[in-house]
Amino acid sequence: MEYGKPILPKSVLDNINNLSSGLLQLGVVPGDRIGIISNNRPEWNFVDHACLQLAVADVPVYPTVSDSDLTYILKESEVKYIFVSSKELYEKVQRCRVGIDTLKDVYTFNNVDGAKNWQQLVEEGGAANNFSKVEEIRSTIKPADLATIIYTSGTTGNPKGVMLSHDNLVSNFTSCEVLCPFDSSWRALSFLPLNHVYERMLSYLYVYYGVSIYYAESLETIGDNLKEVKPHIFVTVPRLLEKVYDKIVSKGNELTGIKKALFFWALNLGLKYELNGANGWWYETQLKLANKIIFSKWREALGGNIVAVASGGAALQPRLARVFHSARIMVLEGYGLTETSPVIAVNNFQPGCIKFGTVGTVIKDVEVKLPMMEKYFAKDLTLC
Repeated sequence: MEYGKPILPKSVLDNINNLSSGLLQLGVVPGDRIGIISNNRPEWNFVDHACLQLAVADVPVYPTVSDSDLTYILKESEVKYIFVSSKELYEKVQRCRVGIDTLKDVYTFNNVDGAKNWQQLVEEGGAANNFSKVEEIRSTIKPADLATIIYTSGTTGNPKGVMLSHDNLVSNFTSCEVLCPFDSSWRALSFLPLNHVYERMLSYLYVYYGVSIYYAESLETIGDNLKEVKPHIFVTVPRLLEKVYDKIVSKGNELTGIKKALFFWALNLGLKYELNGANGWWYETQLKLANKIIFSKWREALGGNIVAVASGGAALQPRLARVFHSARIMVLEGYGLTETSPVIAVNNFQPGCIKFGTVGTVIKDVEVKLPMMEKYFAKDLTLC
């Protein structure tokens, strides 16, 4: 494939373009704001891309947002239209929109009695045939133009809106190409909230490489979804990896006799893992055996195809990184902020660019000045 050329099915492109055309029919113009409140699903990305190519800033919001915070966000960002996934969220928006004249209408992804469905807008957009206008607008978008406003909780007071440009998002995902050897035949499982910049940026990276995206039904079904989808990559937070590890150890405790002894022999071996064969040939010989009889089952539990797991949002315990790496499950810890869209530094597949207990090396075209926090980064902050 030619990298940098998005690979999207015609049905996806049709949904995006028809939705953009439909938004133009509603009177949406560049600079307007469109809200999204939904779980992870294809429609989330359709709306996002439809807005991006119209120079419209979308405003993604957590589905669990409180009424007071939602009212504040709708009012401050001056959302003109909003897309929600469910009846519950539709009713929440209807409660919170009272007195907010800038919000003109609400569209739902699920079929909800009394609500306009997003498919209606897609059909109207297709019939209106505004595609030449869509292309005209898209051709005028500049890298510095506003792409999205992402509200974070902040430490005090009302939610704070982070304004990110097209260049902020694009430069970040293109600088994360080194994360691992992406391939268009890969599958990714998406379950962290898309309204958070972390999962969202990775979804752009997946599209950039033609990686197929599968959406978990819920956090409770991730285990089943991993076995069903057999992904090559997913992104997560350390707490979820802790739960995976604890569940594995719990299963080990249920074993008896020689099976239990072998399980904890392999586990203790993994907890001592060092990169690049630093423990010597005898350790590596034992590890090969542990991978064959014990750790292979760990990989099967994650679908059997995992090449990399990106971890962020909080510090990853080095013991988790060690044991998963020993099991040939590459957990790559990184660090970033919503304001940096988001990755600043990340462990990655380039030679010498993985070090336990750090967030890796600073990504391409990023400069870091954190003199009081050097201990959290790899000693050498230069690019690999």
